[in-house]
This record gives sequence, structure tokens and C-alpha cells, in this order.
Amino acid sequence: MKALIPVLFLFSAAGVLANTPETAFRKDSAVPDELKILILEELRSRCPDGISYGGLAELQTAVRQDRVDQGVIDSYYVTSFASRYAVDGVSPKQAIIVVHSAAYAHSPLILEVSRIISEACKLISR
Repeated sequence: MKALIPVLFLFSAAGVLANTPETAFRKDSAVPDELKILILEELRSRCPDGISYGGLAELQTAVRQDRVDQGVIDSYYVTSFASRYAVDGVSPKQAIIVVHSAAYAHSPLILEVSRIISEACKLISR
């Protein structure tokens, strides 16, 4: 059993490390590249257990745009991911992770992840 623990750790770590913008997001994703990086960083920080086993796969992204002032457009994103994770390091489970994020059209561009919702994260953040 002790020999199995390092192997499980490697699979768990590989799942977390495998989540890159290229692997987690669809090729035709509406999420800007800079925001993809921030979303993955926030998920690693705020929901590591929820992305630990088999990585993420973007299911869909809804985009809403607001014209703020003088043609400036802020964009708001709600992205749903399918996630596989291991509850006890052994038993795989699946979950949906929903991430609310925004790109505010200031100079420089301001990016924000405002909320992450999933049972896999064991919390509703912010």
C-alpha cells in the first residue's frame, strides 16, 4: 500500500499540471488568452481538489458585453468546465465547475475571476 501512495500522488499532480490553456479550453473558446491563464491560476489556488485527477474541459462559455462609456466595452464570462477529481485520492468523481470572470476594457486591461462554484471545490468563493 505504501508503494501505491507515490503513484497516486504523481497522477494527482499530473492532473493539476496538465491543466493548461491549450488543454482546458476549447479551441474556439470565447475567453481571451490572458483571462484563460488567470482562470487556471485561480482554480489551482481556490479549487485544487476539484481539478486534481483528470484535468478540466471547457463545456461552454456565455459572454455578456456592456458598453460603458465612449465605446468602451466590458466583457463578462460564465465558463462551465467538466472536471474529474479524486475525493480520497483513489475514488474518481466528476463535477461541473462554473467560473464567473470579466475583462474590463481599461488601459491596461483589467481581468478578474469573481466567483467559482462547484461541489468539487467544497465552497462557493466570494
